[in-house]
Amino acid sequence: MRKQRLYLDSSYISHLNEPDEPIMMAHSLQLWAHILDGEYDIVLSRVVFDELARCQEPKLSILMDFLQRIKYAQVEPSKDLINLASKFIEFGV
Repeated sequence: MRKQRLYLDSSYISHLNEPDEPIMMAHSLQLWAHILDGEYDIVLSRVVFDELARCQEPKLSILMDFLQRIKYAQVEPSKDLINLASKFIEFGV
């Protein structure tokens, strides 16, 4: 059976180290344990890294350490994807 692919956005990754949001952090860490077990194929984009780069230290280093522990495919946003994202924003999603 093929593994399910998960796209991780920067908000999910940020919640891996978010002590001010203990419930979100706990849920994120729970899913992370499954990711570490290799249950999912992970996909990230350049946009995620651009957004994470805006984090202050030491949070940036902590989040990058999380990402160094997993295998992931990096994709670039296509023109169609950018247009779709614009529609989501336009409709307030």
